[in-house]
Amino acid sequence: MYESKDETPLSSTAFAWRMVKHFLMVVVLIAIVIAIGVAGHVFFEDVPLHDALLNTTMLLGGLGVSSHPTTVGGKLFMSFYGFVTGLTFVATISILLAPIFHRVMHKFHLDEE
Repeated sequence: MYESKDETPLSSTAFAWRMVKHFLMVVVLIAIVIAIGVAGHVFFEDVPLHDALLNTTMLLGGLGVSSHPTTVGGKLFMSFYGFVTGLTFVATISILLAPIFHRVMHKFHLDEE
């Protein structure tokens, strides 16, 4: 996916496009996680879509839920979804920072020669 240490680094324009692609990957990942959260809230708690979206985005943003689940299925889903949102945060940061770290490490390898 990235250039090896023997190849020349990407130009600034190509690197900017790589960052845009990674940003779009993050947007798609977040959209999928939000869709799963909204579907789970609607299915398990039978809440309106706007409340499901509010709960999902607040939990994904790390603020917690605005209304607590009342059913057993809703409570189980929320505990699973809370775990997924934590992993989503780690994944999005990793996806966004990977090209930057690779570029820095690539520059260090060029200094060896």
